[in-house]
Amino acid sequence: MLYHRVGRNDLAIPSLRKAVQIRPDVFEAIFNLGVIERDQSFVEDAHRHLTRATLLQPNSASAHAMLGALSLDRGKLDAARSSFERALELDPDCVATRMQFAQFYSMIGDRDLAAKYYEEVISRHPLRGDAHYGIAHLQKFTGPSDDIGRMKEAFSAVEISEEDRILTGFALGKVFDDLNDYGKAFEFFLEANKLQRKTIRYSNAEQKKIFDRHKKALGRSLVEHCRSHSIADDTLILILGMPRSGTSLVEQILASHPAVYGAGEVEYSRHIAEQVRMLTGRPFPQDIESVSPERLRDFAISYIDKIKAHAGTAARVCDKLPHNFLRIGLFVALMPNAKIVFCNRDPLDNCLSIYQHNFSSDHGYACD
Repeated sequence: MLYHRVGRNDLAIPSLRKAVQIRPDVFEAIFNLGVIERDQSFVEDAHRHLTRATLLQPNSASAHAMLGALSLDRGKLDAARSSFERALELDPDCVATRMQFAQFYSMIGDRDLAAKYYEEVISRHPLRGDAHYGIAHLQKFTGPSDDIGRMKEAFSAVEISEEDRILTGFALGKVFDDLNDYGKAFEFFLEANKLQRKTIRYSNAEQKKIFDRHKKALGRSLVEHCRSHSIADDTLILILGMPRSGTSLVEQILASHPAVYGAGEVEYSRHIAEQVRMLTGRPFPQDIESVSPERLRDFAISYIDKIKAHAGTAARVCDKLPHNFLRIGLFVALMPNAKIVFCNRDPLDNCLSIYQHNFSSDHGYACD
């Protein structure tokens, strides 16, 4: 968990998996592993471990709530609702579960119920930034409202935490953007991003090294290395590009076809990267050609099996992870019949949209 707290989930996950292997009955280990796997979008692993956590401690509201959040991520709405209801039954005062219920109703388009749960959270915790952020994105503001007044009070409160101030700042930026007061909107976006930047370790130079590493290793030479062992499967549709470039809209359009299943932002390609890294002992994708094409083919087959797991009878499955742009060379080498949809938006629009939204520390560039 120390590794997790300093942002080294690549080290946290193997440690927790070892702990669970040694003592599969320890709730804390298996629950924390599931939480981090969900955070890293290792969906199937997270589901297995969080389900196990609810069996080990059936009266843990946290375990049921986290399993519900994972079900919501996967689009399993009935399962999500059931888990959230159980969590609230076990802990009626749990603010986190109310937040998750608000997100659930927001996702299914019931804005009234979503607002009800966000307002219940704010009535108990007026400085709760994620609730203000949720309220701001539920509606388009056209004039003064009690919601705006509460956001402004929270943002100015001396006792507000930095995290809550950041989220409330993004919320107010969105509000004033709706109200066409762009100067005021940008003041809030600027302040929220400045605060966010202080919490993130990010280096353009380090990011460039990552890009250069991928460019060098995932090129024509890898295609030749894998040519006789690539897989012919044509199930996969990769939708990729920058965040806020239209990937979600493209997936919605494609998934409206009965033969296409939208898997969302799954991270199965990271499983391939992790397995290669374990074999080479080097940062992915350095020395990838030292891994036999047979092993790489096995990784590709595993990826396809995972992405098909919930697709039913759909002939095509979308993987909408924007950052798969880094791994295009890998997919071309291993799955040459995959379709690639690259979303390219006007850079000014794209960057402004990123700046107006709250991104995780994985997107350290986003707040400058």
